[in-house]
Amino acid sequence: MEFLRYFYRLSDGEVFERCRTDIAFRWFLQLPIRRDPPDSTTLCRFRVRIGQEGFQKIFDQIIHQARDAGLVKDRLRLKDASHVSDSIAIPKSLQLLAQLRDRLLKQIAAVDPQVAEGFWVSAAQIRQETEKCSDAVRLENRVRLLNDILAWIDQSQPSDGLLSAAWQKLLERRGLAKKIINDQTDPDATDKILNLVDPEARRGMHGDWFEGYKVDMLVDPDSELFTQINVIAASE
Repeated sequence: MEFLRYFYRLSDGEVFERCRTDIAFRWFLQLPIRRDPPDSTTLCRFRVRIGQEGFQKIFDQIIHQARDAGLVKDRLRLKDASHVSDSIAIPKSLQLLAQLRDRLLKQIAAVDPQVAEGFWVSAAQIRQETEKCSDAVRLENRVRLLNDILAWIDQSQPSDGLLSAAWQKLLERRGLAKKIINDQTDPDATDKILNLVDPEARRGMHGDWFEGYKVDMLVDPDSELFTQINVIAASE
């Protein structure tokens, strides 16, 4: 089911429905007509259980079996490169910083609601005071507020090493925030985070400028199977 979901670009719910009604899908899964497929949440639990390393092991095992069967001869290896565009909208700097601020404050509210409310008040004041200012001034004020938020996190972090789940999540977002602020204050930065939904996507050149990832591939010319795939940042 996971392969079918990936191959046909389906959601978990869509692949579950196809597996329930599509004879070809049922034949591929060796699923009897009178038996329902697993619940769609099974796929989510499966992905969590095996993780990224598990998917890599599955890929390597398939290639190993192909070699044992004589399909992959390793007579020659062809190297190719392509790119994968990110379909997520790329926000402007001011919008990106606003999204970052909101995420940080929502997480701070889970740790200290009163402090979060104080920062919300500051954000509203900045928005009102800089409404008619240039983008550069608005950007400067928003970066200053984010630095204040990060300073509070650094000063308030529990020192006993016993972090709650809320604090752990907040510290993860702190690292992302520091990277984004550095990106915005360094005009020569070439590895900028483009959005918060997919923070690993980057801007790069492959024939033309694009946002997303680069993919390096090794292909066995006899079987036409991909024997190695590496996904890297578009900026690399």
